[in-house]
Amino acid sequence: MRLKYQIFLTLVSASALLIAIMFALSSWSFNRGFLDYVNQNEKDRLSPVVDELVDQFEQYGHWDWVNRRSMRELLPEGWSAQQGGRTPGKQNRSSTDVNSSKPPPNSSRRRANRFAPLVLADKDKTIISASAKSSRQTQWIELRSNDQIIGFLGFPQVRRVDRHYDQVFESKQRKNMLWAALAMVLISGLLSIPLAELIVRPLLKVNRAVDEISGGNYAHRVQLSRGDELGDLANNVNMLGLSLEKNRDARQRWIAEISHELRTPVAVMRGELEAMQDGIRSLDRQAIDSLHTEALRLGRLIDDLHTLSMSDVGALNYQMEKTSLKGLLERFLGSAEAILEQHELSLTHDLSPLPMNIQGDVRRLEQLLANLLQNTCRYTNAGGQLEVRLSGEKNNGRQEWVMDWFDSSPGVDPSVISKLFDPLFRTDESRNRELGGSGLGLSIAKSIVDAHQGSIDACESSLGGLHLRISLPASK
Repeated sequence: MRLKYQIFLTLVSASALLIAIMFALSSWSFNRGFLDYVNQNEKDRLSPVVDELVDQFEQYGHWDWVNRRSMRELLPEGWSAQQGGRTPGKQNRSSTDVNSSKPPPNSSRRRANRFAPLVLADKDKTIISASAKSSRQTQWIELRSNDQIIGFLGFPQVRRVDRHYDQVFESKQRKNMLWAALAMVLISGLLSIPLAELIVRPLLKVNRAVDEISGGNYAHRVQLSRGDELGDLANNVNMLGLSLEKNRDARQRWIAEISHELRTPVAVMRGELEAMQDGIRSLDRQAIDSLHTEALRLGRLIDDLHTLSMSDVGALNYQMEKTSLKGLLERFLGSAEAILEQHELSLTHDLSPLPMNIQGDVRRLEQLLANLLQNTCRYTNAGGQLEVRLSGEKNNGRQEWVMDWFDSSPGVDPSVISKLFDPLFRTDESRNRELGGSGLGLSIAKSIVDAHQGSIDACESSLGGLHLRISLPASK
């Protein structure tokens, strides 16, 4: 089922459920209120009886006289509970009858049977006379004389509507509430249609964008300006398209550069071999050494590509252990002096007296330093120098050990410094294949630093060459 219809059904179902609950509560409240109204009406209808009982008590001063008569006989002549008052055409008890010392005359059994079942009790609610049994449903009316309770008159509380006109009124009110509830469900359904469309419309835009991107159109963007979760989803889809577009361009450039890098040594070897086959060049030691040099260059390029690819997919194994960065760097620089002398480069270093412990893989860190040294030896002019400094600093409350690697001219154009860590990148001025560089050394170095949760940056060196700054988190 389409999302639009799911939202529509959800909204209508929720509205119908709420309206049904409101209808049930309204019906219950109406029934309870209507019964309260009926009971209060019954109470008001008995007010003449209450007045007459109070008058009789004030005349006699006690309820003993009631024992000689039933409650039905105590009711005023002509009183009918079904009529809600005195029966039309009947005369009320005269004041002389009320004030006389004699109890009220007996009424006939036929007339008394029409009276409502009542219960008379004294001030302690002790039953004096009753035409019906008292129960928990009995509703009591206080009988007061001179602001004092002299007794109680009880009548059965109405639990359901029996009279015809009351039933008609109740039924009409129920029908009105039912029609109102149905109308509200219909209105909520009509309002749910545009609301579902409003919710689904941006999702359709995002869905079309995902279809375009999955089809290879990475330049497609979602035009949706919202400040809610749908806006965040649209922005994430746009960022996904941008990332895929950059990855596609990088992959195409990567394939083109790799094929170019591989083609060069293969072309050189092929040319020399063909020259030997044609007799243009003799198969001597010099020719074999040339072929061997190109084979080594090709092997280094393949090894670097493999290392970088394994690092990108996280397949390089790192054996992290606590080690001293200072001790590692001292050992490496001691073994690198001979290589620097071969390239006519001098070495100076300034290392902190602290041990500078880190959690790292010694073998990978040595590879990192070897790549940095190889980069310096290849692209620094003879007679230049290398300076290495090791220090500590705080970064966002975290202790880090910082290694600064300076070399002398030639320098790097500031506009391309940010690209030095890109695979297969070379500067036209200093980086070329004749020097043996594959353009992968700094890329591999960055991958190793990232695996150690550190950072590496490049800038212009104060010595005229390149300054590489490596920060690694300190170990506790």
